[in-house]
Amino acid sequence: MKFKKIKEKDNEIEFILEGEDHSFSQLLLKHLLDNKDVEIAEYKIPHPLMGSPTFYVRTKGKKKPLTVLEEAADSIKKQFKSLKWKCLKPLASMMVVFQKKTKKFC
Repeated sequence: MKFKKIKEKDNEIEFILEGEDHSFSQLLLKHLLDNKDVEIAEYKIPHPLMGSPTFYVRTKGKKKPLTVLEEAADSIKKQFKSLKWKCLKPLASMMVVFQKKTKKFC
């Protein structure tokens, strides 16, 4: 993913996320819209098979647009770390049980 800034003002930014599609764009959009300091967040992709999403973000003025983007990225990272541990913990338990059962046969 490559971040390409198109234009930036005090409380607005427009940028392209090269190499991305709707999957990550929807995730980022959700996290931006969950931020109380964001007034507007939207993106468009010129063509579903070709083209990268162009985002437009406007804040209410308390925070800079790049700040809310960083906050959204941090929020996404936390969400994936939480998901990772929710998946790994049961797998680790299964491995312990599996190892105990296979020792009986060795």
